[in-house]
Order: sequence, then structure tokens, then C-alpha cells
Amino acid sequence: MYATKKITEQTEVDAMAKAINEAISKLVLKDANYTKVNEAKAKVPSNLNIYTEETVNALQEALAAVEEGKNITEQETVDGYAKAINEAINSLVIKDADYTSVNQAIAQANNLVEGNYKDYTKVKEAVAAVVCNKKITEQTEVDAMAKAINEEISKLVLKDADYTLVDQAIDQANNLVEGNYKDYTKVKEAIDAVVRNKKITEQTEVYAMANAINEAISKLVLKEANYTKVNEAKAKVPSNLNIYTEETVNALQEALAAVKEGKKITEQTKVDGYAKAINEAINSLVIKDTISTKQEAVTPTVKVETTNKETVKAENKKEVKKVKTGDSTNSVLYLGLFGFSLLIIYCIVMKKIIR
Repeated sequence: MYATKKITEQTEVDAMAKAINEAISKLVLKDANYTKVNEAKAKVPSNLNIYTEETVNALQEALAAVEEGKNITEQETVDGYAKAINEAINSLVIKDADYTSVNQAIAQANNLVEGNYKDYTKVKEAVAAVVCNKKITEQTEVDAMAKAINEEISKLVLKDADYTLVDQAIDQANNLVEGNYKDYTKVKEAIDAVVRNKKITEQTEVYAMANAINEAISKLVLKEANYTKVNEAKAKVPSNLNIYTEETVNALQEALAAVKEGKKITEQTKVDGYAKAINEAINSLVIKDTISTKQEAVTPTVKVETTNKETVKAENKKEVKKVKTGDSTNSVLYLGLFGFSLLIIYCIVMKKIIR
């Protein structure tokens, strides 16, 4: 303790106070300890690109908050710097792996029609093998997943297009008789335009080929049937049918009436049948008996005995059937009688006609 000074020594007292203050003002505080701060900084990862932007920004802020040159009285603040940095480091979040290429590969697979391919199994297996939620540090594995899917897609083999309808259309065309139609060209052109070995993805084109053939077939126009034989048969019809029996004339009229015009060539057999029926009816015409003929023409004044032509024919046929092949004498005799009978019939008919 200083000795108690008297007021008369006030100057000395003031000098003491000044000396103390000057000594205090010259005191130098120790620096704060930044060891923990430096240790925390040393833990900062060298590659921050693998972490999320948000967590990296938080770390950058913690580092930027550090103020150097703090003294020991601010040690708590300095220690707070270290703590903030460590917490930011521990809060760093690794980015998720980039699945862009994987998603593109899967989208490509999903856009394919499974049924179009001979074996789609490997693609499905590659897609099923994808493991989600990988981190960016596992990007190589993720890229390998995408590569596996793309490789299996590239190995896919398309099924062949279905040519069933085309073949059916061609079969239908082949079953037609080309000569029956006025113009068969379009059908042949449609068939010649068929391109084989199309894939199932070109099925629409294959269907178009079948449709083209069917359409050409649908537009075919049949030729008209040939009525030449019918017209020739009609030309043979006797101009005077009054001399024939009603029954045989009616048969001829029915054959003529049965003719239907405008038939197509596919019904040529039926048209030829008309001609055949007319010719048969003409050949079957039977001349009326002499008396019957005259009665229709004029009233008879003289009764003339006639021989029934049909009866003679029948009797002659019976006689001919009775002739034995080995008996030439009887054969000549019967032939003579048959000829004589025909001569008689002819004379009678001519005589009645002349009258």
C-alpha cells in the first residue's frame, strides 16, 4: 500500500495513477486458440460436387463466418466457429446418382410392344434388375444398369408379319378362272405387288396388300355366257309346228321358255343345257297321225286308213331286238320288212299332204 499522502503531495498521487493507467494500457491480451477451427477446416471434403447444393452452401457459410485474430477473451466465439463447421460437414448430403440414362432406357423398353418380339425376356430381366436410390458415388453401377437394358433392347428380334390374309386373298384369286373375266389385270398386279418378309411392325402394310387383292377381285366383271349354241338350236326349230303332236310341241315350247338371257360365263353349263334341251325337244318332235293332221287343216271328205308311226317304230324295234346275231338270213328279212314299212308310211303321208 502506498503511504497516505497529504494533499500537499497530490501531484505525486496523480502521477501514480497515471503510471498505473499507462501500464494497464500497455497490457497485450493472448490470442484466442484457433486449433479446433483449423481441425474442423481440415475435415472439409476435397470434392464438394458430390453433395447437395443446399448442404454445401451451409458449409460454405460456416467457413465464411470465421473471423481470424480473436483474442482469448473471445475464445468461446472462436470455438463456435469450429462447432459450426463440424456440424455443416456432418450435415453434408451426398447427391443421388443420376438415373437419367436408366430412365431413358426403361422408357424406350416401355414404348416397345412386347408381343412384337420373338423373346422379350432379357429386356424385362434387365429392367427388373434396376436398383433405385443409388448415390452419386455409385454412378458407375447406375450407368451399368442403363447399358444392360440398352444392350438387351438392341438384341431384340422382331416377329415376322402375319401374311394369313394375303395368302387367303391369293388363294381366292387362284381359284378363279382368269378367262372368265373381262379384265383380270388388276388382280395380277395386286398379287405381283406383294412383298414378303415384312416384320410385324409393318403389319399395316401387309394388311394393305391383302386389301388390294380383295378389292381388285371385288371389281372383277364376269364375261357374258356364250349363247351361240342356244341361238343355233333356236334356228333349227321348224317354222310350222302344227304338224307335230301337241305333247312334243309343248316340250319344245317349255325348252324355249326355259332359256334365261343375261347369264354369266360361270353359268355356261346351264346355257349349254338350254341348247341341249332345245335340240333334244326338236329331235323328239313327233309328226301327228295323217287323220289328225288333216282334221286340223280341213274337214276330211274321205276316210283314209293310216298307220300309226309310233306303233310301227315300236313294232320294228321289237322285231329288230328278236333277231339273232348269228342268223344273217333272218336279219336281212327283218331289215327288208322294216324298210318296206317305212316306205308305206311315207306314201300314206305324202298322199294326205297332196290331197
